[in-house]
Amino acid sequence: MCCFFIAFRRIVSWLAVCVIAAANASCANRGSISAVALNTRQLPATGPLITTLHPREGWYFVNEKNELCIAIHGRHVSILGKLFESDFVVTMALSGVPADTSRDYQLGRGGVRMKFDQGLNHTRAASQNGIVTVTDYGKRDLRIRFRVVATLQSFNILTGWGGNTTVLYVGEIRASKNHEKCERLFARTEDVIPVGPAKSGTKKSD
Repeated sequence: MCCFFIAFRRIVSWLAVCVIAAANASCANRGSISAVALNTRQLPATGPLITTLHPREGWYFVNEKNELCIAIHGRHVSILGKLFESDFVVTMALSGVPADTSRDYQLGRGGVRMKFDQGLNHTRAASQNGIVTVTDYGKRDLRIRFRVVATLQSFNILTGWGGNTTVLYVGEIRASKNHEKCERLFARTEDVIPVGPAKSGTKKSD
């Protein structure tokens, strides 16, 4: 009987791994986002110098201000529990829509906002400046490429948000039209406070 329960528990554990793996792979990869800290005074002794994330969701809609709103989301589930799970959201509010199928947007302060959570680690970032290129507007999937300089902050349970670090984000993603899902993700970055120098303006390439 004891052997039976041991075997049963192994089967249940194996099925749990399969279910989580299927959940992580159920959504198609929507692109990639890479980040590198622009710190020229010191380097970490260990760990990757470039971090790459793979979003599983990409959505967009045009709001009442005629802003092209883009939201990106990714989540990694771990069988080891919530402390080992990660979740990130990136939102972009771009002024105006392409007159044709493409447009370049010069970003200003807070045009792109991000949140990343992993266990007890929480970070947020807001753009200082950058560029976003949108193509295939009006087609099934919107294609977005971007290069953004942002200020990254980390959360400390004693001191709150701080430790401003300048980070370069680059990425290529795809987004589908969905007002409700996009708006829901935007709500998660509303409390991201832009800090750092502001640069603005828009360059069209219609």
